[in-house]
Amino acid sequence: MECVRLRVQDVDSDRQMLFVRQAKGGKDRTTVLPQAIQSELRLHLEKVKDLHAENLKNGYGEVYLPPALARKYPSASREFRWQYVFPGRNLSCDPRSGATWRHHALESGLQKAVKAAVEKAGIRKRVSFHAFRHSFATHMLVIDSNVGANHLPEGNSPSAMKRFDRLCVSNRAVSCGSIYRLKS
Repeated sequence: MECVRLRVQDVDSDRQMLFVRQAKGGKDRTTVLPQAIQSELRLHLEKVKDLHAENLKNGYGEVYLPPALARKYPSASREFRWQYVFPGRNLSCDPRSGATWRHHALESGLQKAVKAAVEKAGIRKRVSFHAFRHSFATHMLVIDSNVGANHLPEGNSPSAMKRFDRLCVSNRAVSCGSIYRLKS
């Protein structure tokens, strides 16, 4: 569940992009960041920054980094940009290192939130994160008039997803236009 592992630096509001590290298949991915949620996200990140500042003040402002990165940049674990967008509620002790820090939110919490949102929306079908991943890309391709029928995905095949990625990078209207209509 890539969402709970997002770092602050993975959010690029200026370019309206979201960078997902080590996503499905261990690959890094880029997706759109809807303008419709940017003000809420900005407020959320301000709260995360305040929490991080408080943790630093109390001597607990570090976050886990992969070992090679931690060696290369020893102070990076204390920088705000490396903090999780969705931090855990409590500090925890890492059993490997013995360090106390704030890890990311639990995946089960996200699953519960999605389940509640699905019920509130009155969706009767079973909803999974895998379905979200594919339906989002398909929806953007289908509803965007700039894309046209030649770019419809064929069962969300890898070639369709590559085409979608190229469209997002090469045509800002495609990457941003559709997503605004998704939030109502």
